[in-house]
Amino acid sequence: MRKPWMRAALLAFALLVLPGHASAAKIVVDAGHGGSDPGAIGVNGLQEKTVNLDIARRLRDLLVQRGYEVVMSRDTDDFISLKGRVDFTNGQQPDLFVSVHANSYFNAGARGAMVLYYDDAYPQSSYPASEEMKALTPESRKLAQQVLDAFVQTTGLDNKGLVPSAVYVVRMGTVPSILVETAFLSNAADAELLASESMRQTMALGIARGIESYISPQNSVFPDLRGHWARDAILRLKAQGVVEGTGGRFEPGRMLTRAEWATLLGRVFDLPSAKPAGSACAGDGTVTGGVYGDRSGSCGAAGAGAGAYRDASAGHWAFAALDRAVKAGVLEGYPDGTLRPDRPVTRAEAAAMFQRLAKAPQVPDSQQPFRDVKAGFWA
Repeated sequence: MRKPWMRAALLAFALLVLPGHASAAKIVVDAGHGGSDPGAIGVNGLQEKTVNLDIARRLRDLLVQRGYEVVMSRDTDDFISLKGRVDFTNGQQPDLFVSVHANSYFNAGARGAMVLYYDDAYPQSSYPASEEMKALTPESRKLAQQVLDAFVQTTGLDNKGLVPSAVYVVRMGTVPSILVETAFLSNAADAELLASESMRQTMALGIARGIESYISPQNSVFPDLRGHWARDAILRLKAQGVVEGTGGRFEPGRMLTRAEWATLLGRVFDLPSAKPAGSACAGDGTVTGGVYGDRSGSCGAAGAGAGAYRDASAGHWAFAALDRAVKAGVLEGYPDGTLRPDRPVTRAEAAAMFQRLAKAPQVPDSQQPFRDVKAGFWA
């Protein structure tokens, strides 16, 4: 049987070289305005809400053909508030948010396309952004640039550039978000283009190409990891079945619980094997002993498994993993008869469990490598 450290080494190798599987990328397509809000009125009488919905529907169909999962904020001529659009999007937990609009300006000579996104380098105190959108500035900018580039190349429209903006729908969400201003209804030439069904299809194609250059259809796992420093490592672990998410998200800032940690250890190591030397019951310093000064309750329960603890019922989602970890001597409970499976695990506890699994000798107090780990500390 492979030793625990050998299994860990093999896992690490697999995480580095094996590709991961991903589900279809999910995109919210938002048709601006609608219902009692017509948006801009073109010089040719065209209502922006009508243009937006038509292009958005065409964009949806093109994205679905490419393998994306697409939801529309509206697919009828209904009014939806800005907050309602963002709340809907957050509830969908997508990878991207793309809002489709047509522009208007007092200068009738203005024409062309632009893309709006939130940029934290240009904050507006009167219009604060969500913390997620502040952090996602680089991703939103990248998405905006790739969509704009593909759009102007596909349509031949003038490139009016990227516009850092504090419009509600691009500053209050939780995923990379952009607002595409396709052309100017206030310009006669642009308005004529917007009235053309073939040009609307071309515009939708340009947006779709830009989205595809930013994210492939099969590149969606844990959208809340986009831009996170540990994203690649987490996705490799997900591909190997080591970690999972909750409701399609990973929640990278949340602390692991003792139950989750025991589950991870069970997926990587052969916990049902003989109790490792240096385990809690073999005399190592432990959190139980360090806090309560007594290890007898913990050691006595090891043979009986997690069922010996009054707060670890068989109905707990991680009971099987907790049971294996306790029986292996890796996870211990407390003298008050609790295992506390839903309590966050500390760095010290995690290190102690790895030390037991690796059967590594403890470092003498005289060789403590960290100044905040004092001599006599339980771990």
